[in-house]
Amino acid sequence: MNAVEQKASAEQDAYIKALESKVAQLEEELQRFVYAVSHDLNAPMRACSSFARLLEQRYSEQLDDKGKRYLSFIGANGSKAQQMIEALLTYSRIDSRAEPPQAINVEHALEYVLGQLKPMINEKAAVIELANFPTIYMDAKHCSILFYCLINNALTYTKPDMTPHVLISGEKDEAAGEVTYRVQDNGVGIDPRFHEDVFTIFRRLHVEEEYPGIGAGLALAKRIIEKAGGRIWVESNGKDGTTLCFTCKSAHA
Repeated sequence: MNAVEQKASAEQDAYIKALESKVAQLEEELQRFVYAVSHDLNAPMRACSSFARLLEQRYSEQLDDKGKRYLSFIGANGSKAQQMIEALLTYSRIDSRAEPPQAINVEHALEYVLGQLKPMINEKAAVIELANFPTIYMDAKHCSILFYCLINNALTYTKPDMTPHVLISGEKDEAAGEVTYRVQDNGVGIDPRFHEDVFTIFRRLHVEEEYPGIGAGLALAKRIIEKAGGRIWVESNGKDGTTLCFTCKSAHA
């Protein structure tokens, strides 16, 4: 490489580094903006929901059926807006409030998460099967949120005429120094056309009346996995259930 080529290469490297720095700065500013907006919206939305409940408690007898229906609509949508704001706050904190990564005993993490989901599991009489728990390396709180989102998704999108069955398994790749976990269900499945869309925050494939939710869980899971240096994807033909897969650095890599 002659002097001219060396100079051109050095200038290109400097340009790329400057672009990367700018992108990182813009992303940080965006996260701060999302956090600020979400935080500032939370208080007035809580107030709206609280006054809607007070109105229902104290004046419902003075309202006709249409008025009660309107009030119920206000309360339900106020509650949903609060959930969306809380999801945005959690989403924006993934990078800013991350703890140092550590070796995670996944079996213990799953015990905690399944305890949180126990009412939903009991309500649906779901069968949860666990197999293999290779240790992974990531933020401990993020690990719990990640599995909560994935298992909650599996328990939400179930078929009405079938007992929900969820299999959670892990496999370690010694050569790659990473672990792959799979959360497999026998639910409604995800059409291959939407395998990427489901990781977009607030993107929903079903109406609220069919399956409740705000469409934030898988977006949150993706952000956590990308923060940990892994990847996440969907395996489904759109009919015979869904397997949500992710990779993460092995604790002994």
